[in-house]
Amino acid sequence: MHLIRQFIAGAVIMALLAPLVVMLGVNAPASGQQPTASGIDTLRSCLAANRSLDAVLLVDETVSLTRTDPTGARVGALEAVIDAIALAVQGANLQAEQAPISASLLIAGFGMEFTPTPQGWTEVNSSSIPTLKQTAQEFRQRQGIVGTNYVVALQGAQDSLDQRAAEAGSQALACRLVVLFSDGEFEFGSQRPGTTVAFAPGLDLSDPDQRSQAVRDGFSEMCSPNGLLDRMRGTAPGTVLIGLGLKLAPEPRPGAELPISPVGLFGALATGTGPDGVTCGDPDSARFGSVTTADEVADLGIGIFCSLNGCAPVPPGAPGQPVTVAVDAGVTALVVQAAGTSPFDFRVTDPSGVSVVAPSDVAGTTSGPAGDVIVEPQSDRFSVARVSLAAGAVGDWTIEAVVTGEPNGTAVSFGVSRQSGLMFDSEAQPRLTVGEPASFSAQLEAPDGSAIGTDDLDGSYEITAELRAPGSLE
Repeated sequence: MHLIRQFIAGAVIMALLAPLVVMLGVNAPASGQQPTASGIDTLRSCLAANRSLDAVLLVDETVSLTRTDPTGARVGALEAVIDAIALAVQGANLQAEQAPISASLLIAGFGMEFTPTPQGWTEVNSSSIPTLKQTAQEFRQRQGIVGTNYVVALQGAQDSLDQRAAEAGSQALACRLVVLFSDGEFEFGSQRPGTTVAFAPGLDLSDPDQRSQAVRDGFSEMCSPNGLLDRMRGTAPGTVLIGLGLKLAPEPRPGAELPISPVGLFGALATGTGPDGVTCGDPDSARFGSVTTADEVADLGIGIFCSLNGCAPVPPGAPGQPVTVAVDAGVTALVVQAAGTSPFDFRVTDPSGVSVVAPSDVAGTTSGPAGDVIVEPQSDRFSVARVSLAAGAVGDWTIEAVVTGEPNGTAVSFGVSRQSGLMFDSEAQPRLTVGEPASFSAQLEAPDGSAIGTDDLDGSYEITAELRAPGSLE
């Protein structure tokens, strides 16, 4: 039997040059809630094992959006999340030593009902993205429904994910993600006489007092022990909820049917505990959710990329600050995923100090003495640059995303992954017997086939060895 090869997945460095918060919204107030990426961490761990993602994008289409999101920021945020998932899948699948990742999306609107869009579940690929983004644009005009029923929206998302899993049968469980685009105002508004909801069948929503009680019952339906949110978190492999809040207010609106602030409700739904102490289900549920604003959706996109591609976050730097990436003899390429709402260039500087500059919005190759920078724009927000390294290009490389247009207050965020082609090679052919102990030696080789030692490597590597019998694929 031969020890065929050992691929090593290099560390990924995540540079956030703007703040990262995780549930989606516009102009979120200074509520005291601290950024969290724990839901992203959970998603990363799941995808490392399962390599498949099912995501439901829930979009509020109620009349309150005319006040909280008059410019339609939810549409841009929805498009950005679609781009982010597509970019993340592509970035992960550039890692040749890993199994590919697949992702499918279901976009659904909600008010008093859960309403999936006609195309249903859609696999994310280059041909489906235009259709998905056209669907996103349709929500610009969908904001006239009276009543925001989070219970029916989240239950609809969970039921859709359950049905999707049932249809997959014995196949590996897909990771579950729900992104909630809303303003955090849980209320039913004035309804016709006789209107009820399933979780409060005896309450008439045309009566203000009964309507307010029904909303409170809805909160209990979601947030009581073993309620809807706990069930979502507990359904294998666990549903991650990212809340994208639209102008999340720090206080309840005067006369609100639920006396909980929108920012508090969003935090509780996503992470188990809101910034004002409101809890929803198990209060120790931060690992299943995150909250962000539409202003930081570019950062969220990079966060999703890092979930799929195994990023190891580094502390955020000041806008415009470069990030240094150590390249050793085992690295063959760097993959840079960048997001920003202002035009920007990639600037890649090799260990000798020579820089290559390439615009993020122009597909093409720019060559330098130590490697080529190959740019592939993904959308008006996201772009990928693959740095193909020349042999011997070891040392510290510097990566920058330089804003070239008029800054609009949002810095460029980016993640950098190192790709490795290290192998073990065994010249000898030891005889191995299944069930019996044995040992043999192998040489660690660089991608060009030259022998190297562990002293030639920087940092830590994950080692995966394959043993195959001659002529066998197993």
